[in-house]
Amino acid sequence: MDRKPVRQLRLVVEAEDFAEAVSFYRDVLGLPEQAAFAGEGDAQVVILDAGRATLEIANLAQKRMIDDVEVGRQVAPRIRVAFEVDDTVARTAEATAAGATELAPPTRTPWNSLNSRLEAPAELQITLFQELAPQHTVDLHRLVSAFDEAESRGDTDSLDALLAEDFRSIGEQGFVLDKGQWLGKFAEFSYESLESSDIEISGYGHAAVVRCVQRSRSTWRGQPMALTVRVSQTWVELAGGWRLAGIQFSALGND
Repeated sequence: MDRKPVRQLRLVVEAEDFAEAVSFYRDVLGLPEQAAFAGEGDAQVVILDAGRATLEIANLAQKRMIDDVEVGRQVAPRIRVAFEVDDTVARTAEATAAGATELAPPTRTPWNSLNSRLEAPAELQITLFQELAPQHTVDLHRLVSAFDEAESRGDTDSLDALLAEDFRSIGEQGFVLDKGQWLGKFAEFSYESLESSDIEISGYGHAAVVRCVQRSRSTWRGQPMALTVRVSQTWVELAGGWRLAGIQFSALGND
């Protein structure tokens, strides 16, 4: 059985203006209050929950590099506190409105996060950072929407541009269509509605797998159809951009 000798990281900060510091970190940044204690001689302490804790140890060269990326000059003291947030731009605006001093505005880093640097109450220099979606995820969400839109309109020119030359489709009953057959289906097939949901994207370098649930109403050779299928798409990044190389359907039942 693995044993963790350290159960919690707790950062203890002396604040000359106690009320200001509590208001900023609890009420502005939104760190939930876990406990508060008072003692003799006006002793006060508030313990705030800051989420998952990590201890980042950096050498001097790394510290300088982070300063260059986030701020453009050397400004950090030996200890800097970083908070992961859901929206760096909004949180930075709220922090500065509450009295923090902006040292650097939200800046996209080479490791794909959006970071700002602030001088905050209790004489802490803090970073607010937001982890951004990988660029391929953003691109593929757009392309999946474009593919669905082209499918729903029967737009074979747009589909021709999105599909790889060796594209293959495997239907829920095992039938295989190549690119030409896929584009040719619209001679006898049309959608009334098409919706993809529960979209998940997994990237693997220059390839990606997109999984989703697709609900559609369509007409095939004059016969109406209503299908709910689970879809797996394989996209590949080629010289001309991302292309759909394969798509496979698994039936989930009729609507």
